Amino acid sequence: MSEINEFNELIQLLKSFPGISQKQAEKICYFMINQKDEFMQDLSEQVAKLRQSLHFCKQCQNVSLTEICSICSNELREQDKLCIVSSSEDLQKIEDTNSYSGLYFVLHDEINVKKNVGLNKDVVKKLMELLKKKKFSEIIFATN
Repeated sequence: MSEINEFNELIQLLKSFPGISQKQAEKICYFMINQKDEFMQDLSEQVAKLRQSLHFCKQCQNVSLTEICSICSNELREQDKLCIVSSSEDLQKIEDTNSYSGLYFVLHDEINVKKNVGLNKDVVKKLMELLKKKKFSEIIFATN
């Protein structure tokens, strides 16, 4: 289907997903074009619904359905510990271990000194506000 522009455009979009190769993107495209219209409608509606429902927590920047996420609003967590992570995915991996019970802050980015890539200034500002507002006895950087 290399002559169908829409097919190629969808492949390029899918390849921008983490871990999706050219072959995987092609496989997903073929899967999608072989599905019933109802499936594709449900898929697009579910993606739109997800995007409308999710927010970033005002305290830690984690993905949340509410203004303040369940981690930040949980008073049983250790309020004096902060773990700074690169992504919500990283946060979830740590949570899945059940080995950390403090708070988090999600950068939504990686610092890359070799490529001279720093953090978004708005995210840094929110982190600095959090550090001023709360007194942490321990700060863990769990980034690459």
